[in-house]
Amino acid sequence: MICRLKSNRKLNGTRVKDHHQRLKHQRYTRVRVPAADEADTRRYLVRSATGKLSSLSDKVRVSMSKRHHKDRWVRYYMCTDPTLSTQEALNFYHIRWGCEVTNWYIAERLGWADSRLWRFESSHKFMMVLWLALAFLELRSVQ
Repeated sequence: MICRLKSNRKLNGTRVKDHHQRLKHQRYTRVRVPAADEADTRRYLVRSATGKLSSLSDKVRVSMSKRHHKDRWVRYYMCTDPTLSTQEALNFYHIRWGCEVTNWYIAERLGWADSRLWRFESSHKFMMVLWLALAFLELRSVQ
């Protein structure tokens, strides 16, 4: 599993944000990941730490990523396979991004976000119509 983490999640009993501060002396690894349109690549500066999250029993690798040295916003990514390199893990996360965009589109633009208030039968039928519409759109885009 590869996902993004909040900065308050605990790795070995310490917040991931604090791990980033502790690793100040460690050099960044430069990683290139394809951009969303895949016409270009983006460069990220990444530091990694391995340990156990409080909610998981196995070891994970947490990657702390910045766009450039002066970037104040650090993003945290977790990979449950610590044998993967940082480059491989971020490439897999990039592949997953298309699913995230589709889920956002379904929730926000097609009205699925309001489904919590519906009866189960209504939400089930609505989801079937959504997937049918998406399949039709995908078929049209291929043709």
